[in-house]
Amino acid sequence: MALLSRIAVAAVAVAFVYYILGALVSYRRLRQFRGPPLAGVSRLWLFWKECTGSLPQAQLAALEKFGRYTRPRLAIRVIISTNL
Repeated sequence: MALLSRIAVAAVAVAFVYYILGALVSYRRLRQFRGPPLAGVSRLWLFWKECTGSLPQAQLAALEKFGRYTRPRLAIRVIISTNL
């Protein structure tokens, strides 16, 4: 039983490190694009705006505040733009 709990703790630790490293790599890749601070390191900004139903308005506000290109969700390497 102790071995199983050690394996579970190790798996959780590996998943956490994987998530943190992925966020840092994504942040470095798109750091030249400004955007909401929380969107730069986590998906929480997008999740919160989607849950409250204000995502479209928040994306437009981010475009107005941060310029022509902005990153609403850095974790999956997405950039929104006013260019069509």
